[in-house]
Amino acid sequence: MSLRSSNGLTAAVSMTLCLAACGGSTYTIGGTVTGLSSGRQVVLNDNASDALTVTANGNFTFNTSVAANGSYVVTVGIQPTGQRCTVANGSGTGVTANVTNVSVSCATLSESVYVVNQGDKTVSQYMVGTDGALAPMSTATVATGNVPNCIAADPTGRYAYVVNQGDFTVSQFTIGSSGSLVPISPASASAGFEPASLTIDPTGRYAYVTNPGAGVVLQYAVGSSGALTLISPASVVAGVGAQSVAVDATGHYAYVANANDGTVSQYTIGTGGALTPMSSATVAAGLTPYFIAVHPTGHYAYVANRGDNTISQYTIGAGGTLTPMSPPTVAATPGNPQSVTVDPTGLYAYATSPSQNVVLQYTIDSSGRLTPSSTMTIATGATPSSLTIDATSRYAYVANQGDNTVSQYAIGIGGVLTPLSTATVAAGSHPFSITTAYH
Repeated sequence: MSLRSSNGLTAAVSMTLCLAACGGSTYTIGGTVTGLSSGRQVVLNDNASDALTVTANGNFTFNTSVAANGSYVVTVGIQPTGQRCTVANGSGTGVTANVTNVSVSCATLSESVYVVNQGDKTVSQYMVGTDGALAPMSTATVATGNVPNCIAADPTGRYAYVVNQGDFTVSQFTIGSSGSLVPISPASASAGFEPASLTIDPTGRYAYVTNPGAGVVLQYAVGSSGALTLISPASVVAGVGAQSVAVDATGHYAYVANANDGTVSQYTIGTGGALTPMSSATVAAGLTPYFIAVHPTGHYAYVANRGDNTISQYTIGAGGTLTPMSPPTVAATPGNPQSVTVDPTGLYAYATSPSQNVVLQYTIDSSGRLTPSSTMTIATGATPSSLTIDATSRYAYVANQGDNTVSQYAIGIGGVLTPLSTATVAAGSHPFSITTAYH
């Protein structure tokens, strides 16, 4: 039975109007993505949360609605590899209807390759041509600190960092519109005792540097200018000989290969970027685990074991814990793998073998297991140290310490590498670490 008020409206209708006026309604926030390349994904956030992964052009809607008269701020949480996305009509207040006009536009960036040269304290810098061939930039090299050992570019394509073992610093650069590196002010940050490697989380907000001698990982925030600042705590304990560090694609977990105790340290990453050891702080690896790589899906991880000529393979559980696959390792014949790299599609993996002057080639099955390619090895220059792959998964590049060159390849059917018509380009003295970046 409904009750009628003095002005003729039913009490039920009056109640409905009151609920709407008092904010009982909620509204969705969405819009359109354009320009996103096939196979890429962009992570969008609303109000600094409610992360939404978009994998194709078209309409999107966030999962969490906004209350009546509420507000929204749409931002890019993680940029797609090789592209830069910008947001228009991304914020509003006093919401009284579903929002459908947020516009996210993505554009493909130019690609560069950078190689650190330990012998002459420089970074060689190249542009990537349409055929994959490297061409030295007009400024062919930039100076670093003493004994540069590792280079990493942040995923936004704004900054690059070089770990210098000889003077215990990290050189810090902006990446200019032409791709050339320009020192930040200050030009370097302190990096502890004999730093070995550096990685940056997928959001570009945090950086981590290994100190093998001290068995720790230093933790930094990336400032608005790109300069690194130690967070609190400044370091976290790792294993003996902490050599390389990797962060998964979600930015939730980090892993460190400990060369001197045959383990991998595993951490969760807090909201402020600080690493916290998991309840099982380490998992076993092979002998002399030197380099770790995480699959782009975040479901698997791989470790190059220099001492026993194997690659360890793990699944990554829901809490980030590594679990050895069956089998736990695959052979890295003819041996001594120094680095391992997974291509952006997640279909192939490659390991450098400095003692044999080859790259080892693997396919990755649907369970993350490595299988030696039908063409197991491809020749490189002398003493290959590290390998990088462009974001389109069309080309691969290898830094060769022994003959001061970079080998360049096309990635063919089945992931097999084929030398480009110009098989190598010159680098500096003792090129050791190589990476790609977009700008």
